[in-house]
Amino acid sequence: MLSWSSTGRTRGAAAAASSSYPGSRSGSATTTATTVQGTVRPPNSSGHSRSQHLESYLKDDILGRSTMKVSQDDTTYDTVFATVAEDTLILRVHFPAAVSSSVTRPPDMQLKGVVATHPWLDNIGRIVGFDPISSERAFRESRILLGQAVKQVVQELQLNPPVVSEFTDSHLESMQPRKKRAAQAQRKPPAPSRTLGASDASNESDSPPSYETLLGSGAAQVDLPSIPTNFPDLETMDRTALDEMLNNDVVFLDYCNNLPVTSELQKLVADKYEQLVSLASENLSRQTELQELHNSTKAVHEQLKMVVEEFKTLEQQQDALLEKPDPQVLIRELTQARRRAYEDSEKMAEAWLLQGERCAETMDEFCRAFLEERKIHHLRAAKVQILSQQQQHQ
Repeated sequence: MLSWSSTGRTRGAAAAASSSYPGSRSGSATTTATTVQGTVRPPNSSGHSRSQHLESYLKDDILGRSTMKVSQDDTTYDTVFATVAEDTLILRVHFPAAVSSSVTRPPDMQLKGVVATHPWLDNIGRIVGFDPISSERAFRESRILLGQAVKQVVQELQLNPPVVSEFTDSHLESMQPRKKRAAQAQRKPPAPSRTLGASDASNESDSPPSYETLLGSGAAQVDLPSIPTNFPDLETMDRTALDEMLNNDVVFLDYCNNLPVTSELQKLVADKYEQLVSLASENLSRQTELQELHNSTKAVHEQLKMVVEEFKTLEQQQDALLEKPDPQVLIRELTQARRRAYEDSEKMAEAWLLQGERCAETMDEFCRAFLEERKIHHLRAAKVQILSQQQQHQ
C-alpha cells in the first residue's frame, strides 16, 4: 500500500491479491506491475504516446507496487493507498485505448468499494474535480502524464481524505483498521423490523417473499480457511533468498501459490464452481416446465382481466339500482305512468262501446279489466300525492 512518507514497501497488499483482491473483476486476470526506479518522462513536451503514459504510471517508484491490473487488456488498473484519516481506499483508473496515434483520451478515475463525499467526487465516486482530466482538450493541453495525474489525485485524497459513509466491498472493509471498522459498524442503521398485521397475516401465504428478504436470509456463508500467522519456510531461508522474494514479484507469487492455504482456497473455488454448474444444469432442465407454467399463468391472467371487467360493469349496474332515487324524478315518472294507465283505460272503454249489441255479452269481462286498469291509475296518483306532500314538508 503506497504511502508518501517513506519509500519502503510491505508485501501485505500483494499477498492479499493472490487470493481475493478488493474491487477485482470476476474472471479477469490480476497482474502486479513491476517496479523500476524513477518516473519515466516523455522525450518531449509536445505530446505523449499511450505507452509513455502507461510507463509513467506502472513503472513509477511510488505507484508501481500499489497498482494492480484488473482487466484482461491494458486499460484498467487499481491503486491502493491510505489516507491521513487511516482509511484504505482503492482508486480505479481506466485509461481507454487511443483513438489514433495522435489522439489520446483522458483517463477515468473512480473510488471503488466505498460511498464517500469529497469536492473532487461526484455521487458515484468518479473524479470530476481534477481539471487536467476533465476533457480531452484539457488533458492534451495540460501535457500531464498519466502517472503524474494519478499521483496528484491520490495525494489530494490522502491529504484531504473523503468522508466515507459506507464500505460496499467486504474485502476492502476488512482491510480497514479495527477501530475504523467498529466506527463504521456503529454508523450503519439497524435493519428495519416489520411486524405482520392482521391483513398481512391473511396474505402472507399468498404473496411471494420480497427480494430483500431472500437476500438477507439466504446469503451464502462460505467457510474460508484460516490465514496462517507464521511461515516456518521463511525462517530457514538465507538473506539472498529473502531478498529475491522481496524484490521479485514472480518468486513472491510463486511462494504464495504454493502455500497450503492457497491450495485450500483453490479447492474451495473448484467445489463452488461445480456446485454452480450443477445448479445451472438443474435450472436449464426445468426450463420447459417453467415456460409451460408461465404460459398457463398468462392465460389465466387474461381470463381474470375479462372477468374483472365484467364484474365492474355489473357492479355499476347494481350501484345504479341500489342508489336512492331523486324524489322529483320519481314524481315525474309516476305522473307519466298514471297518465298512460288512464289513457289505456279510456281506450279500453271506447273499444268496448264500439262492439254495439255485443256489449251486454262482454260487460262482466270489460268491467273487471277496466277496474283493474283504473286501479293502477289511482294507485299511481296516490303515490304522486304522497311524494308531493313529503317534498312540501321537507
